[in-house]
Amino acid sequence: MKIKSLFVVVLMCWAYIVGAQQTIADIPVPQGYTRVACDGYGNYLRKLKLTGDRNIHTYKGDVIKRRSTYAVLDIDVGNKDLQQCADAAIRLWAEYLYGIKAYKRIYFHALGSGKALRFNAWAQKHRSYSYATFRKYLDNVFTLCNSTSMGREMKTVSPRELKVGDCFVYVNERAYGHVATVVDMAVNAKGEKVFMVAQSWMPAQQIHIVVDEKTNLPWYKLTDNGIYNISGYVMDKNNMKRFTN
Repeated sequence: MKIKSLFVVVLMCWAYIVGAQQTIADIPVPQGYTRVACDGYGNYLRKLKLTGDRNIHTYKGDVIKRRSTYAVLDIDVGNKDLQQCADAAIRLWAEYLYGIKAYKRIYFHALGSGKALRFNAWAQKHRSYSYATFRKYLDNVFTLCNSTSMGREMKTVSPRELKVGDCFVYVNERAYGHVATVVDMAVNAKGEKVFMVAQSWMPAQQIHIVVDEKTNLPWYKLTDNGIYNISGYVMDKNNMKRFTN
């Protein structure tokens, strides 16, 4: 009886350990820090599920092993080379709005024409607000938008304003760049903050959380004049952006 009881306890502990990082909210914060309060989008991001390993799958199903990857989000990448870095940020924001049925707020501006690509218009044209229709709409957005178009339409925020759901948007002189989404944030008793980012890459691949290569932890220290190396792209306060729709 004692052996059986001990076995049950071991199983319960193992189940807890295995399930300890099922969502972003389960990733441990640094010692002395606690998670900041979040709005609806921030709470949505924290509840996103993780796959349980660090292997990233591309749209073709190929496996990528990257040392800078901390965890992989359990979100499909589709079967086309579309959901790359800017598209991952678009995907997360659009999924949140679709989930709360804020259909009128789902729109992004095309790079070339600047035209607003509105989900409402797409759904009405296709006579459906189904998730399948929504995913086809997103593929269209991924085709017509990129980091440059995102940088133009998003609002710049200061380090003191940065919150969960904001993005880092970098664009170089050739109009190419990188985008990463702030998916969590924590603060200590001194008011010092750390944040976590998730991204996709090329070719289109699963959205994943990256580590700060200085610490090998999934948390970057936020400062007023910080410079952040996110997957080889140097970001600073000028790259902090927020969706306004």
